[in-house]
Amino acid sequence: MLLLGLVAGSVDAIGYVTLFHLFTANMTGNSIDVANGIAAHRLSGSAWHALPISAFLLGAIVGALFASAHRSKALALVAEALALAAFALLASTPRFGELHWLTAAMPALAMGIQAVSFRRAGGGRVQTAFVTGMLVTFADALVAWVKSKRPGAGARARLVLGIWLAYVTGAFAGFAAHARIGATAIVLPFGGLFGALVLIRPSEPSRRLEPSRRSAGSTS
Repeated sequence: MLLLGLVAGSVDAIGYVTLFHLFTANMTGNSIDVANGIAAHRLSGSAWHALPISAFLLGAIVGALFASAHRSKALALVAEALALAAFALLASTPRFGELHWLTAAMPALAMGIQAVSFRRAGGGRVQTAFVTGMLVTFADALVAWVKSKRPGAGARARLVLGIWLAYVTGAFAGFAAHARIGATAIVLPFGGLFGALVLIRPSEPSRRLEPSRRSAGSTS
């Protein structure tokens, strides 16, 4: 989850500067910009900021379909990586100006997939793709920690705080890398995705075996 926080922060930062101040994970900011464009009679600006909202929603639907079909989380990471690879290719092409709408959709699609596919850790729901959800979850976990006073009760609060710090660190790295190498900086999130893929792969087969072991035990 910490690695995915780094991924989300770097993607949002790189997308923000590459796509002319368009958020790729923060749909709250895009929603405000949509409303602002309508109020100011700038419909083209509203449409530009509505695009990542639609792409994020599509990605969330894809992530939900993966989850409902009990697909491996590795497939969600691969789908996210493919969307980011498409963004990297489109942003670096000389035809970026002509394809900027499609380019803008790719990182938002990736963040939608991540937001829905990875939502549980530390004994409850967490978020890795947008800050507002992280802060709300942290406040909830912090209150539960203070009220329970049990050893280990603060693990979830510390995890969520760690994800938020990872997000900010990823954003800093994304901005710094983009200042040096431009949109090519999108290679940074691939390191986090690869690390997450390595970490989840060994545990998934054991989880799939657990139901059969329990049924075998009850039969015996």
